[in-house]
Amino acid sequence: MWSVTDIMEAYEVCDRLNLIRPICEQPVYNLLERERMEKEYLPFFDRFNMGTTIYSPLAGGFLTGKLLKEIPKDSRTSSNPVFKSIFYDPYMTETTKETSIARIKGLQEIAKELKCTISQLAIAWTLKNQDVSTTLIGTANLKQLEENVIALKLYKSLSPEILEKIEKVFNNRPQPQINWRTGTLYPPRR
Repeated sequence: MWSVTDIMEAYEVCDRLNLIRPICEQPVYNLLERERMEKEYLPFFDRFNMGTTIYSPLAGGFLTGKLLKEIPKDSRTSSNPVFKSIFYDPYMTETTKETSIARIKGLQEIAKELKCTISQLAIAWTLKNQDVSTTLIGTANLKQLEENVIALKLYKSLSPEILEKIEKVFNNRPQPQINWRTGTLYPPRR
C-alpha cells in the first residue's frame, strides 16, 4: 500500500533502468476505509491508467456485522491483538461505536432489500468502483467463500439509487480535491 509519492519514485527508477513500471497497487478498500483509494489515488489512476488489487473489503470481518454483539472466540479479532487494533478497536470506541452500529444496521436493511448478506453487499460495493481491478477476499472456510463469491453477480445489479442509499448510511464519501496541475476538481468517484 504505497503512497502516490512512493509509486512515482518506483516509476522514476523503472524509467531510469529501463524496467517495466508497476501496473497495480494493493490498497485497503472498503466502506469504512475509502480516503486513499477514492481521493489520493484518483489523479494517479487517471494519469497513468493504473489498476488496483484491493484487500480487506469486509474491514477484517467488521462489515459482516458478526462483531457487533461480541467477538467470536474462534476469530482473528479475538486471537490476534494487532488485527483487533486495526479492524475492531477504531470502530468500537465510546465515540465511534454508535455510528458503527448504525452503519452496520443500515447496510443490513439494504442487504435485506436485495435479498443478500451484508458481506455480499459490502464486497459488491467495492467491485462497483471503476478503479478496482480485483478484490481479494479472505475466508475461514468454504461456506464463507461460497457466500462471498455471490458478490460477483450482485455488483452488476447495484443501481445508482442503491449506491446512494449506501452513501447515506455511511456518510463518509471523501471530499473533492483540487488538481493543481489543471486547476480542476477531482471529485471522488464510485
